Amino acid sequence: MHAMRFHSFGPDTKIFCDEIGTPVPVGAQVLVRQEGSSLNYIDLMIRAGGYPRLDADALPYCGGRDVAGRVEALGPEADPALLGAFVIGLPEIDRGSFADYIVMNPSELCVVPDAALTQVGAAGLGALPLVALTAWQGLHDHGRIVQGQRVLITGGSGGVGHLAIQIAKAAGAEVWALASDANQAMLSQMGADHALSYQDPEWDEGLPAFDMVLDLAGGATLARSLATLREGGRLVSAVAPPDEVAAKARGLAYAQFFIAQASGAQLAPIVELVGAGQLRVHISETYPLAELEAAQTRFKAGGLRGKLAISFD
Repeated sequence: MHAMRFHSFGPDTKIFCDEIGTPVPVGAQVLVRQEGSSLNYIDLMIRAGGYPRLDADALPYCGGRDVAGRVEALGPEADPALLGAFVIGLPEIDRGSFADYIVMNPSELCVVPDAALTQVGAAGLGALPLVALTAWQGLHDHGRIVQGQRVLITGGSGGVGHLAIQIAKAAGAEVWALASDANQAMLSQMGADHALSYQDPEWDEGLPAFDMVLDLAGGATLARSLATLREGGRLVSAVAPPDEVAAKARGLAYAQFFIAQASGAQLAPIVELVGAGQLRVHISETYPLAELEAAQTRFKAGGLRGKLAISFD
């Protein structure tokens, strides 16, 4: 099979299309033929050598965190019902999805209902796992979102942010979302009740006290959004640790940085929302797998709305 791998770490290290053996599923694992994936910021971090869980022993390394495709082979202990099923998932860091095939553990997988596959296709589903799990876990596990809450989502036009708006709305929250002037219409299209521009120097003035902030921007925006929370509110960041001193002074119940974890079980309600038409994946651009290096260069340049997809045609 073909696997897109780099043989050394560095921001501009070359990505090779290597011919390697197809992995063999063991135990309850399954073999998935890839039909869709996407780029995430962690892909740039890993390639540059800035991800602490990977060192030179992992090289050559095949990146990619999003899996979407059909199960083509089963390990001896795998569920026979999975054969031929369309699945999505987030693999652990020892395996990458920028390859023709990948083995997946059952706990990492979610079988996709036909309704969801019809709604967004393999490309949309391939852009979903990491960003959707980040949004879901940030809002539900860490933010403990409930109906009627006021929620602020920063970085609202990005890969995680545009899904977080929709997931928060599905949970019954009133949503404020922050992005650039150019992306105000997108925030509204994704369902935000109130669109804010970070280019307005007074964007955080005159706002209600929020029950939760999901920070997807970091930096000065993270510091300013902390001050918009009510006493007892929750600040959840997928970018950087919040200021503990400021959070304590504000009387927040929770202020933490988190990293999304693989969970097939949590992907199940996400794909249900997709199938019901309540969750749309916005794909700005698509690159074929063979042009992964060019795709990462484009992704690094920024300015994308939603996701950059990788196709396997």
